[in-house]
Amino acid sequence: MKIGKLSKISGVSQRMIRYYEEQGLMSPSRSGSNYRHYTQDDVCRLGRIRILQNAGLTLKVIHSLLPCMSGESVQFEPCSLVLSTLLEEKAKLDARIRILSESRALLESYMIDLQVDRSLARNPETLTLIEREHLESPAEQGVR
Repeated sequence: MKIGKLSKISGVSQRMIRYYEEQGLMSPSRSGSNYRHYTQDDVCRLGRIRILQNAGLTLKVIHSLLPCMSGESVQFEPCSLVLSTLLEEKAKLDARIRILSESRALLESYMIDLQVDRSLARNPETLTLIEREHLESPAEQGVR
C-alpha cells in the first residue's frame, strides 16, 4: 500500500509517517518508481509507535524498544533491554510528576493568597491598619 492509504488506515499523517522513516522507526520497501510501499506489518508498527509515544516515551527510546516487539501484539518479547529501559523511563516520569506536583501546590498557594486578598478588599471594615496599608497601591500610600 502507498503512504496515503497507510495514513488513512492508521490515522497518522503522511508527514508524520515520513518523519518516523527519517528517524529510523519505519523502513518501507520502495517500488521501481521509488514510491514507498507499506505492508500490514507497517500498520502494526505505527500502532506500536503511537502507543509508546502516548506512554511518554521519546522516539529515541521507542527506536531501541521496537525490535523487542513482534507480531500484531503490543506486548514485548523477552529482551534484555526492555526492563532496564522501562525502569529508567518510569523513573524519569516519576521525577516529572514530582516536579509538576510541586508546581501545582505552589500555584494553589498563590491562588489562595489572591482569594484572601480579594475577600479582605471586599470587606474593608475587617482589615487592620497594617492590612489596609498592604492592600493600598503605592500611589495611594504616597498621598498621605
